[in-house]
Amino acid sequence: MKKPLDPMLPNPKQERPERVEERLRKAREKASEYLEKRQEQPEEPATTGGRQRAVRPLGEWQDLVGQRIEEAMRDGAFDNLPGRGKRLNLRRNPFVPEDQQLAYQLLQNNNLAPAWIGERQEVLRKIESWRVQLRQQVAEVQAEARPGGAERTYLRQRWERQVAIWEAEILELNRRITTLNLQQPVAHLEVFKLILDEELARLGVSRHTFS
Repeated sequence: MKKPLDPMLPNPKQERPERVEERLRKAREKASEYLEKRQEQPEEPATTGGRQRAVRPLGEWQDLVGQRIEEAMRDGAFDNLPGRGKRLNLRRNPFVPEDQQLAYQLLQNNNLAPAWIGERQEVLRKIESWRVQLRQQVAEVQAEARPGGAERTYLRQRWERQVAIWEAEILELNRRITTLNLQQPVAHLEVFKLILDEELARLGVSRHTFS
């Protein structure tokens, strides 16, 4: 049993000989142009594998993509797309889940913002405020550690108490961050949780600096 022809592809039996010859001529011209470009383009070494291979230039890829699009247009591949000839619905937010579109549209029509937007701004503000406070507190302890400053035992005890306070503050912030991330409708808006060791490393210290 013969496989039925794809209606989207041209049927050679239905094409006129002149058109077939024209398509073959264009294909030969494209092949010749491609070979000439390959000969003019020097080979570049590959970055991995220790072998060398030719790297296709960006312009060549663009020509190939454009050619494929033009061929698809001529063959009618875009003639029956959904919504063809209709206006685009620009009111629908593609980043909002389908089951929340109506709620977001009501908020937009009344110039209101979803609750998670305000919560996100508040969480980001608290994170920045905590980091400013962290820099100030670290600088204060470092100032006391200079020659003629506080004793080593006192500095160690104060630093340990301060580290415990920072851990408790980060724990509370991370709880709010977790709740916020669950409320946000899109993953790329995720707020990353704070890690004390990383925050201290940015300031050039660690939890064991004065141990």
